[in-house]
Amino acid sequence: MDFDAPQGEQAYILRLPQKYADEVNNLLKDESADLRGLQLALNAQKGGFRGRTGTFTYNIGSEFTNLPATQLELPTKVEALRTVDSRTGDYIKVCDVTAIVVVHENEEDATSLRTTRPSGRMDSGLTQPTQRIVRTFEEIQPQLTHLKRQRPYNYTQCIRRAESHVLRLIRKGGDDFDDEIEEVVEEVELADDDDRGAGGGGD
Repeated sequence: MDFDAPQGEQAYILRLPQKYADEVNNLLKDESADLRGLQLALNAQKGGFRGRTGTFTYNIGSEFTNLPATQLELPTKVEALRTVDSRTGDYIKVCDVTAIVVVHENEEDATSLRTTRPSGRMDSGLTQPTQRIVRTFEEIQPQLTHLKRQRPYNYTQCIRRAESHVLRLIRKGGDDFDDEIEEVVEEVELADDDDRGAGGGGD
């Protein structure tokens, strides 16, 4: 990794096979553990795959192995937080994490992921509400495009018109105040319908 890069560019989610994930978690709990045996090397982007490939080296104790790794973009950013004293207290934001490195047990798993995600982006986020979020967005994209093509509704003009009617009724007063309010509402609604029919809009 490029340790001269800004902190936000260094941060990423590391997803290990379950066996190695458990061992690394145990190492992280030991403050005296030496983690220099964990190394990640990523290659430059090439070919039709828009992510990055690489190798994760696990060299802890008597075990030494090189595992294939794949760097992908997350569909949503993840905020990294920490406490001031590393134990309790208020949390402060450290950076936004936008990448995940998936370490595979074998080359077949790596090839399968890269083939199904040639865009280099994960289909799902890290939490249940973001499962298959990319596919969901692609399904509603035509509706969003249609809404963007419609001219914006002029809320300012509608509010200004209603305000002028209400002020007129307040100045007028009388027992038929409620009845006239209902007439104003109907009048404003009709005027709004005319604005929409004419494609009225304003910035």
